[in-house]
Amino acid sequence: MDPFRLGNYRSRYRRPRQPTRWNSASDVAAHDLDMSRKLERSGLSIRDARRTRGLIRARRISAVSQTRLLECRRGYNVNRVTCPEANVLKFFYSPGACSLTVHIALEEVGVPYEKEVVKTGEGTNSPAWKKINPKGYVPALLGVPGNIGGMDDLLTEANAILVYLGRKYPEARLLPPMPEGEARCMEWLGFLSGTVHGNSIAQIWRPERFVLSEKDYASVSAGGKASLLKRFDYIESLLADGRDWAVPDHYSVADTYLITIYRWGNRLELDMRKYAAWSNHSKRMLERPAVARVFEQEGISLE
Repeated sequence: MDPFRLGNYRSRYRRPRQPTRWNSASDVAAHDLDMSRKLERSGLSIRDARRTRGLIRARRISAVSQTRLLECRRGYNVNRVTCPEANVLKFFYSPGACSLTVHIALEEVGVPYEKEVVKTGEGTNSPAWKKINPKGYVPALLGVPGNIGGMDDLLTEANAILVYLGRKYPEARLLPPMPEGEARCMEWLGFLSGTVHGNSIAQIWRPERFVLSEKDYASVSAGGKASLLKRFDYIESLLADGRDWAVPDHYSVADTYLITIYRWGNRLELDMRKYAAWSNHSKRMLERPAVARVFEQEGISLE
């Protein structure tokens, strides 16, 4: 039964819950202290615990209602001492793949998470992985309610995961705060993941996706490289206007995709140094502690 609504059962057979009446200021203080201790033992993030205590103290929401809200959000009772393992995010990735974008975002957010390597090719094509994610690729993030195939609570698609992390943890500021800025961030993600990655780079690394005959692979790859160079020139022209980040004046998840594709350019043995603004952007990225940690954890370099 939905804890937020008085359904037919409650309205018909139960009297509405009466609001708490405080006899003295000491009663209020004792209640707040008790709720604070429960929240600290619950395993909630510091941000959620502080927000909850603030709402209770301000009397903007009753302690009982807030407790029910947290139970519904987290899937457990705040009176428990520990969080169940199901509430810990698990990240599936392949070093250096497009999952790099999500890995950086997770480190920027700073929440605890587990990770498991599923290498592109051998790992992602295995029957065991396809039972988890029938799409057969990474990244994937376990711990997000819902399902569109495969394992329950598994979220796939890099862009979807990036937006989820940005919205779920706004304190990390991974999405611009204004609608216009967020729209520009989505514009970057769509272009980088769809046009640059899904089209130009895929033609070079995965020509079999575009033609049936193996004799046509070389021409497809050549066309992909020509297209990619045009896309890279376009990216350079955007970054060369003096902005520090993809969305001017705001670091965002779009920047995690930019450094991933810059690194792929080096792997394709393109002369990435000629893209001065993009090269400087990548250097700024590597100066961020979260990005440096991810590169170290995955055992990769920018070159």
